[in-house]
Amino acid sequence: TGLDKLGFAASQVATMQQELEELQPQLAAAQVENQAMTEQINKESSEAAKIAEVVQADEAVVSEKASIAQAEKEECESLLAEAVPALNAALTALNTLKKADVDVVKTMKSPPAGVRLVMSAVCVMKEVKPEKIQDPNGGTKKVLDYWGPAKKLLSDMKFLDSLREYEKDNIPTKVMK
Repeated sequence: TGLDKLGFAASQVATMQQELEELQPQLAAAQVENQAMTEQINKESSEAAKIAEVVQADEAVVSEKASIAQAEKEECESLLAEAVPALNAALTALNTLKKADVDVVKTMKSPPAGVRLVMSAVCVMKEVKPEKIQDPNGGTKKVLDYWGPAKKLLSDMKFLDSLREYEKDNIPTKVMK
């Protein structure tokens, strides 16, 4: 009958209400847990956003430094491309020199400017210090001159061999300056 069904429905509702009341504390605990989890996620998201900003700033700095390094590399490669032919020409010229050529230069009292320049460069490469001499152009100042030390180098029997065997790939930095 209809009344029985209503009575059954009422008892079912009462049972469900009781179950709902019994589950209320669990629901409240789940809400508190959910709220705490939401706060933790928001906190971690905020920290992650800050870290992302730092990473982006670092990435910009690294990118700029990489760009500068690339430009320096390209400049060095360009300078090297210019220097290699000059080096090869110098090595070819060096291989044409004979002991008699060195003897001629050694006997010069006042060598031409080109010879002085080359011998000054050789002294610098071999880390031979210049002499302080009276300024040949007059005046009371003393000037640095490599010709005296260069003549001593030229007197070495193995001078040409020392030039040919020179460690051109391992020149000390202080010499290059």
